[in-house]
Amino acid sequence: MTKQQLFETIQRVIKETIEEKYPVAGEKGNVRVSQLKKGDILGATGLEIVSVSAGAMTPSGKLEVTVKNPKTGKEVTKLWNKSTVVNLKDKTEEAAAPAPSKPKEKPDVAEPPVKSPGKPKPRRPLGNPDVKPAPKAEATMNEADILKQIVKRFKAKK
Repeated sequence: MTKQQLFETIQRVIKETIEEKYPVAGEKGNVRVSQLKKGDILGATGLEIVSVSAGAMTPSGKLEVTVKNPKTGKEVTKLWNKSTVVNLKDKTEEAAAPAPSKPKEKPDVAEPPVKSPGKPKPRRPLGNPDVKPAPKAEATMNEADILKQIVKRFKAKK
């Protein structure tokens, strides 16, 4: 393989990875920020667009985008480049998906009768029930001795 072929291969691989990394406007729900409208829903985060504006104080090439989190109701305003490409959720997907329904209960099914009403069933012991508990640690040193040892170790490290 010559240097020229190697160079062309590397360029092709880089070009492919760049094209895969950045979305292209107009493909698969991808839209530029300057084309966003009120009510659009961002695909990655699920945030709803409240407004898109460019005021007198907004830097050139930027837009103020106000988004609302549908779960918490909080609104956030951020500066985005006009040429930034974002992915929108398809509104037909949300409309096509049926709302989850409650499972229907059968009215004729009754619970089985309890053998001994009012008497709780004994719990099965967990682990090894025959093991005696470990003895509690004995306090052989008093507090003053412990403090002396701690101070001694601290001074030794200095």
